[in-house]
Amino acid sequence: MKKFWIVVLIIGVAGVGWYLYNRLDFSKSIDLENYDPSPECAPAYDVLESALEGCADGTGEYDIEQTVRIMNSLEVAQSRSESFDDFLEYMARQDYRGVARDVLEVKRRLFPILDEMNELRRTQKELESVWYCIRHATRLAADHAADMGASGVLAICSGGGSAVKECVDVAFEAYTEREELKRKTESRLNRLRRQYIAYVEAYAPVYYKYMDEWNALCLDKDRAYINLYAGKTADAYDSAERVLRRHPGNREGLLLKAIALIRLGRESRSVAVRPEDAALNQQWLNDGRCTEYDRQTLANPYYFTAQRLLEEYTELYPAMAAPALLLKGMLEEQLGHDVRAVAYYEQAAVEYPRQAEALTDLLDSYVNRSYLNQSVEGRYLLNYYRATMEGAGIFSPNFRKAALFARQGNRMESQEEIYKHFFRRGSQAVQDCLLSDMQYCEEFLYGSFKPMMLEQSYVDLTYEPAAKFLGMGRKENRLKVTLTNRSDSRIENVRIFLCVHTVGMYKDDYDVIRMSQMRNVIGPYESVSFDDVDIGQRKAEDITRIRAIVMTDDKVGWLDNDEVKRQTALSGLRQLAGSVIDSRIEVKAFRFMRDMATDAKTLCRMVKERTSVDFEKGGWLGGGKLHVRLPRLLALLSPCYTIHPVEDTGNVIHPAENKLVGDSVELIFDKEPDASVDLYIYSEIISFAVELQRRNDGGYAVGAVRKI
Repeated sequence: MKKFWIVVLIIGVAGVGWYLYNRLDFSKSIDLENYDPSPECAPAYDVLESALEGCADGTGEYDIEQTVRIMNSLEVAQSRSESFDDFLEYMARQDYRGVARDVLEVKRRLFPILDEMNELRRTQKELESVWYCIRHATRLAADHAADMGASGVLAICSGGGSAVKECVDVAFEAYTEREELKRKTESRLNRLRRQYIAYVEAYAPVYYKYMDEWNALCLDKDRAYINLYAGKTADAYDSAERVLRRHPGNREGLLLKAIALIRLGRESRSVAVRPEDAALNQQWLNDGRCTEYDRQTLANPYYFTAQRLLEEYTELYPAMAAPALLLKGMLEEQLGHDVRAVAYYEQAAVEYPRQAEALTDLLDSYVNRSYLNQSVEGRYLLNYYRATMEGAGIFSPNFRKAALFARQGNRMESQEEIYKHFFRRGSQAVQDCLLSDMQYCEEFLYGSFKPMMLEQSYVDLTYEPAAKFLGMGRKENRLKVTLTNRSDSRIENVRIFLCVHTVGMYKDDYDVIRMSQMRNVIGPYESVSFDDVDIGQRKAEDITRIRAIVMTDDKVGWLDNDEVKRQTALSGLRQLAGSVIDSRIEVKAFRFMRDMATDAKTLCRMVKERTSVDFEKGGWLGGGKLHVRLPRLLALLSPCYTIHPVEDTGNVIHPAENKLVGDSVELIFDKEPDASVDLYIYSEIISFAVELQRRNDGGYAVGAVRKI
């Protein structure tokens, strides 16, 4: 009888087990259509459902850029979100208006998979670890896609289902081994694995359908950008027109066409405004949508059409209006209405930080076109888009005001606007345009910008791999950075952005890293080391050079090591010798002289009148030191000093000390020249030779000063 009950118990347990196995059949497909979202998934799911209801008939128009933005941003968020909840919150915040219906439908299929993960959290408390699988799968695929110019996990679909399965399997297997999961959780993970592969395979055709359309659109946009860069304004206008013909109301298309029209109006080119534009212009006039001011000042058809396009843009995209406001300011400035221009620039400066996230929402779509990073022209496209949407470079409202004030002769106001720009850009999360901002100032705002960097050649940047604990070796991805102040000025509220150039990068490209540590003060003649800087995936041995951008309470400037400063100063000499022809140096020299209201003859006279030389005799062993004091204004040129020409390597003497003291640049040479010599002052703007005449008493007098 006892054995009988044991058998019954075994059969009963087996029956219950069979029932539970069927009830929790891990091999069954997750129901992708009829399910109730969990409270955690419901907010994001409801937003998606509401968007689907808005295009219920399936024939509604869609915005290709909004569609691509959602596709790529969700993939990027999936690979970067630190947790399941973070990703759900991101999905719930998105604006799905204008997204193609089939994209929304296939994205909805992801939610049952997410809910299964949520169930694991409730039963196994494994959610964060399970999220690691999905996140890692997407990252693996994104790495695999880097050479294919595609985005996210979908890129592997071009290799077929086996490629999809392989990539997802790698992520899940790595997780299983990492966590040593129990069999029950492992079975549920297997089901997640199969469903995720099915989701990706269903999504891939939809994804590539719209990416093909997006790529066709990009060809016309790219052509417009390149033509603007090359000065082919009429061709840029035609390319922008093709964008709008295919996609009326396209955000970038409207801006590109407006830019081309503003330039055409200035160039007075014989390109006819499109008949449809002329008709719309007349309709605006008839409808009273233009003020009397517009009628009087926008008689030029290019300007009138540009004004109308910018009005249309702000009506369509009020949350992304900053670029249009800036272009309105450029139009007003071109018309000679400086007061109205400044008002638009100020409004754009207010809006750019507030609208930064919305304006850069397509940046990932640009970055994922990896081929753009493989050519100078492609890098230009990326930088032009960034500048337009971040308010940098030519699209900086502060720089536009700075140029306007400089033109009016108001240098202090011009400098204040430059500083406002860098304060705004330094405070924004995106700093990748800081480098081009500096270059823009040096090229177009040199007279205003250079005095803001008075001591830049007297603050030295040095770096080396950070030492490990107790100095045992070096850390490959961390740097020790030191600043040395060779001036008598206090440098206050110091913020530093490292610009790192590594092997394989284009010669003018840098990665910008904001140093987390700030210094309240770097005193006169003080050397300060900063906390070790994390350079991410880069290795110190792969770094070819580093520059730094420094911002203080009243200054902005470059920081370089001695060799970079020397090579920059000597670039003017190479230009003079004809070995290097660089029109940028000539333009910079012209603008410097113009903005400083001086010329070569005046500078030579100033150097002669304000230079003094003293000789300090040595002790009983002989020798001595030569002290030369030059006007401090020369620091603006960031010069390099030598006795004897720099090319005379056998005799050239470099200063042992070079610092700023009061109104002077103070040089100390440890080696006494044998007779009268020339002191050479090299800079990329202008170079001098100062004759140091030996007197009978052993001292020196300043003789002729000539431009080299």
